[in-house]
Amino acid sequence: MKIAICDDNPLQIDFFKAHVDEFLKKRGDKSYTLNTYSSGKPLIDDIADGQWYDIVVLDVVLNNENGINVAKQLRKNGYNGNIAFWTAYKNYVFDALDVLPVHYIIKGSEHGRMFSVVAHTLEDIREKALTIKNRDHFHRVEFRHIEYIESRNKSILVHCTCGVMHVARGKLSDIEPHLDGRFLRCHQSYIVNMDEIKDASDHFEMISGDIVPIRQREAAKIRNLYKNYIENFE
Repeated sequence: MKIAICDDNPLQIDFFKAHVDEFLKKRGDKSYTLNTYSSGKPLIDDIADGQWYDIVVLDVVLNNENGINVAKQLRKNGYNGNIAFWTAYKNYVFDALDVLPVHYIIKGSEHGRMFSVVAHTLEDIREKALTIKNRDHFHRVEFRHIEYIESRNKSILVHCTCGVMHVARGKLSDIEPHLDGRFLRCHQSYIVNMDEIKDASDHFEMISGDIVPIRQREAAKIRNLYKNYIENFE
């Protein structure tokens, strides 16, 4: 998950970072990134230059800027990810509706609202897809349809839950940064979707019946990562 927060108060940013970090780690997403901005223009410029964020959290009142106008510019530039407002001001809520935010949260009364926004975004991410590039075509495979990914003879083999296998040139390290917290690198040549694991021993047995090896020198650590993942989502 990639998060951006734009707030001109460093203490508020630190508060947000601490609470979101604790929440995401409990949910099993240890690979998230959180970038901070004290003003809107650098955020607008970064996204215009191709930087992607799954969620942008904006204060409404910034130094010499209005967070709603920042959000409008992001939408105008084509950003279609999640936007949430986190502010001390209640009176802008109807103006904020123009940019279709996922939430409008009042500072000081966050309670579970902040976490619900992040959880909602996590669920959106769970519907994301991996783009498989081949010589003459592109193919998109939703994460939830990927059972495991294998590296063989300088090619990537994406094994899907439906039994189809997609092949592309490349290495696991090329696609690993594009995957989310449900995927585990369990072996030099394998990445598994932990949602598709049926049994864990000295290897993973997938729901399909396929066997995926575990790196033996780190077997206990890998099994523990899987155990923590399923416990966090039970």
